[in-house]
Amino acid sequence: MAVPRVLSIAFVVLALCPQAANAQGAMLVAESVSASTGSTVDVPITLSHTFATGVQAWSFGVCHDPASVSALAVAGGADFSTANGGQSPEFFLPVINAVAGSIVVAVINDADPPFDDGTLPCGVHEIHVITYMVNQPGTHPLCFCVAPPVSALEVEAGNVAHTPTTVCGDIHATSPICSAEFSVASLTGTPGTQISVPVTLTHDCPTGLESWSYGLCHDSMGLTVVSVADGAAIATANGGVPPELNMATVISGGITVSVVNDASPPFDGGTLPPGSHEINIVTYVVDADCEQLVCFCDIPPVFVAAAANGAPVETRRVCGTILPVTPPTQWIRGDCNADGGVDIADAVAALSFLFPPGPIGPTVPCENACDANDDEQLNIGDPVYTLFALFAGGPPPPTPHPTCGTDPTPGALSCLSFPPC
Repeated sequence: MAVPRVLSIAFVVLALCPQAANAQGAMLVAESVSASTGSTVDVPITLSHTFATGVQAWSFGVCHDPASVSALAVAGGADFSTANGGQSPEFFLPVINAVAGSIVVAVINDADPPFDDGTLPCGVHEIHVITYMVNQPGTHPLCFCVAPPVSALEVEAGNVAHTPTTVCGDIHATSPICSAEFSVASLTGTPGTQISVPVTLTHDCPTGLESWSYGLCHDSMGLTVVSVADGAAIATANGGVPPELNMATVISGGITVSVVNDASPPFDGGTLPPGSHEINIVTYVVDADCEQLVCFCDIPPVFVAAAANGAPVETRRVCGTILPVTPPTQWIRGDCNADGGVDIADAVAALSFLFPPGPIGPTVPCENACDANDDEQLNIGDPVYTLFALFAGGPPPPTPHPTCGTDPTPGALSCLSFPPC
C-alpha cells in the first residue's frame, strides 16, 4: 500500500484525495535576498497555514531564469526536521532542472506504515532552503510554478488538496543608485479582536520617491482586512502635502495600494524624502489561533514598485507575522464555586473539593479562585480564610477581589474557566 502512495506523489501529482480547494488556508513564500554576482545565496521557502488538522504533504516548483541564476541544492528548512508530528517527513523528493530553470519539491510526512498521520501544525514554518549561484547582475525573480515531475502546486490537509496563495521572491545582485524597502510590522493579537499593523517604506533616494505601489497578501482563513488607512507620513508625502493620487483596495486575501505624489498639473515634482516612513496602517481581525504571515506581493495590475527621477528603483520586501496570544482567564479570588460572588457556599465548595465524600469527588472550574489566601496551595486554610473574612472580621481575599481580574502573583495553580468573568 505504501508504494502506490509514494509513486502518486513523486512522479504524477501530490493529491491523495481528488477534492481540491482554492487559495485559502495556506500561503507559500519565497524570500527576497541580496547577493553578489559570482556568489552563492540561500533562499528560504516558508509555508504559512491555518489548517487545524495540520499539513500532511506539499508539492511545488520554483522557477528562475537559468542564465541569471543556477539552482545548486534544495534542503530542508529550519522546521523540516519536525514537520512530521515532531520528526522528519518520510518522503522528500527534490529535483533540480538546470536547463529549464526550475526546482521541484514533493513531500509526504507519513508515507510509510504504520501511517500514524504526522502533520505540520498550524503556523508559520520554514520548510525548505534553496541554494543558488548568482551568474549575472540584476534583480532575478523566483516564482512558484508547476514543473515536472510534479504536476500540481498543492498543500494537503485533512486528506484534501488545497491550492495555496503564492508570493514570489527575488535575488538582488545589483549596485543600485538607490533602493526602497517595504516592510510590515510583526505584532501579537488576540483571536477574535482587531489589530492595526503599520506598513513602512524606507528608501535612500536623494531626490525622493515620486510614486510607489504594493500588494500585501495574507491567508484569508487566518486574517480578515477591516480597513486600510493612511500612515503618519502620507499627509506630507508629496513635498509637504498629501499625494494627489492615493488608492487602496481590499480584495480577498490581500490589499493593493498605489500612490503618485504629483499626478496632475502643474507637476511641481513633490516627493517623499529619504528616510523611514509609515505609509499605511492595515487593520485586521485575527481569525486563527496560530501565527500568520503577511507578505508583500504582486497583485496585477498592482506590483511592488517605487520610482524616483522618473525611473524604477530597486525594491526589497520584508514580511511580517501576527502571533495570536490568548489573554489569561479572569476570575475572582474566593469565589470557589464560580457563581460571581463570595459567600458561605464557596467555603463549602472548597471543603467538598478537598475532602470528597467518595472516590470521585467534585471538581472546581478555577483552582486559583479557590486559593482564598493566595498561598498558591489548595488546603484547609482556604475555606477557613473565607469563613473568617465573611463572619469574623478577617481580611478579604487578596487581588483579584471583589471584581474580576488576573493573578498578580501567578503560580502553579490553574484556571480553566470562570464563567462570571
